Amino acid sequence: MKDQHKTLIKEEGQQKVLKLINPFMALLFFIQISSGALAEILPRRTFGILHSGCGALLTLLVFGHVLLHTNWIKTQYNRTFKLGRYSAQ
Repeated sequence: MKDQHKTLIKEEGQQKVLKLINPFMALLFFIQISSGALAEILPRRTFGILHSGCGALLTLLVFGHVLLHTNWIKTQYNRTFKLGRYSAQ
């Protein structure tokens, strides 16, 4: 019972972090698309700061997002490949 409580607390903490990360990822993704589309119009320095800086931050947030979903990824992998759905016949 104690382990279940710790797991619930951990999941609640992960959800709080994801609620912070996900909107920032969406914003940074939009900035990446916009700055890429406006590369010819934006001054080189502005483009460099926006595109490179936001790209680096987006990469870090995606990495964190994947780390927070590690258990889900493992579960999906096990359901798909370890239960024989795609096993060689």
